Amino acid sequence: MEHYNIDKDILDIVNALIKAELENAPSFLHIEKNVRGYQSIIPCNIDFGYLGEIFSEIELKALIHAIINRSRETSAPSSGGSTSPVNSLYCLYCTLYPENGYEMARWIHENTVNLRYEPGLNPSEKISKQADSKRRNLLEQERQTITKREKHVRESKKATINLPNAIQRGDLKAVKVMIEKGGDIEQALLEVDSLRSLMNEQTKTAMIEYLNLHGLKLNNE
Repeated sequence: MEHYNIDKDILDIVNALIKAELENAPSFLHIEKNVRGYQSIIPCNIDFGYLGEIFSEIELKALIHAIINRSRETSAPSSGGSTSPVNSLYCLYCTLYPENGYEMARWIHENTVNLRYEPGLNPSEKISKQADSKRRNLLEQERQTITKREKHVRESKKATINLPNAIQRGDLKAVKVMIEKGGDIEQALLEVDSLRSLMNEQTKTAMIEYLNLHGLKLNNE
């Protein structure tokens, strides 16, 4: 299948559709397609990703609305009444603005009039399923993020509590583990009077050097 770059002619049509939608034009039929072999107003295999780079969310949303609104005015696919590009534009929209994907899917489902723009598919059902799936994935990602955050908070609090003892006994390995888990060194040192005198000089030096790497200013006195 031939793939189109977005040349000036196609971009002019895209801009005309967006402009008409944003200006609440009474009709879209004055906007005509100029690519033969496609039933939609713009080809279905252009570089849609490029549109995401040059247009805002409002403009992409307007483009999707315009294609569907134009299809309501023409029952002849040969005149550009097919809504085939909407599927790719919707996927692009969800990739860029996932938080608004469900609302867009609902609008498409309620307004599309050309349900069979792909053989054997009902696009409104497909789009709704895509939106529901993306919404579930986003909710699951959010749940996992919250769970990880809560786990990190618990581990960092526990590490901060145990860090003073590990420092005082000269257990550098344990100190490293606790700091990696988010232990607060400065808070821990408030509870450490001094590095134990029983700690040998080599261990004390290694401990001080490691703690100083994390922004402290200790000496080996």
